[in-house]
Amino acid sequence: MTESTQGQGRHLPVDMHGAVSLDQTSSSAGGAGRQAPDDAVRAALVVDLTEQNFAETIERSAHTPLLLALVSGTGQDDALVDTLTDLTVARRGRLLLAIADASRHPQIARALQARALPTTLAVIAGQPIPLFEGMPAAAQIEPVIDQVLQLAAQQGIIEVVDVPEEAPAEDAAPTLTPEQQAAQDALDQGRPAEAEQRFQRILDTTPKDAIAHHGLLLAQLVQRVEAHEAQADAADPVDRALAEADRLWLGGDAAASFDRLLRPELWGDPGRRGDLQARLIALFDLTGNGEPAVNAARTRMASLLF
Repeated sequence: MTESTQGQGRHLPVDMHGAVSLDQTSSSAGGAGRQAPDDAVRAALVVDLTEQNFAETIERSAHTPLLLALVSGTGQDDALVDTLTDLTVARRGRLLLAIADASRHPQIARALQARALPTTLAVIAGQPIPLFEGMPAAAQIEPVIDQVLQLAAQQGIIEVVDVPEEAPAEDAAPTLTPEQQAAQDALDQGRPAEAEQRFQRILDTTPKDAIAHHGLLLAQLVQRVEAHEAQADAADPVDRALAEADRLWLGGDAAASFDRLLRPELWGDPGRRGDLQARLIALFDLTGNGEPAVNAARTRMASLLF
């Protein structure tokens, strides 16, 4: 570890040691700066379920696990649909998603015997498995999906759907808005607390701003590393692991960061599992959902949670 990550009270430049700054098109630490055509991937993996394609879609679960979301069609389920879509796309063909609008297709709702809307199920080899009713947070959904993939793998349902290949990203950095640029400047110039406030203000008005979301997580990470230097020898093993994982990620080793938090002995206290899960999910977001190390770590986290 270099002096920059050891000195007490120093501000860490966010682009040091392989950490990712916002002028890169990919949020993957150590990634190759490549960008997937997500719209094409989404078209290959997400199905608008109707009575006409119901049987065909269910048959696909004999080869690839399927998520099935039965929604009300009122727009209140948009957050759930967006989350399930993003998580499906991130798994690059290991999972399919079918979305059924119960108001337009009541026969499907009756066939699934849904008691509430929205309802999400998994379908593996044609067999429905209830997952959850309502709209849980993304942090709760991800481990469940990883558990579905594990269960499917145990039954040999592991066929990966072909999706469009990643395309080289543009050489030019994306153009930032004045607000994004001001926040990025604060981050680059060693003012992570100010950067966090600026990114949060952007998200307050534009919740789906991916650049602001990534910047907020990175600003929070830099502040944690600065605040946790004194916790390198903390007595509590979970606190020590959280601090070490942050430093490892900022040092450019995302996989080692995940490994540090996935040691089974840390998960024995149910009261600290939420802290470990929340930190891992934040680091997954920073690293990039398409990274193999993230998918592998998610599977390991699911096995520790269930």
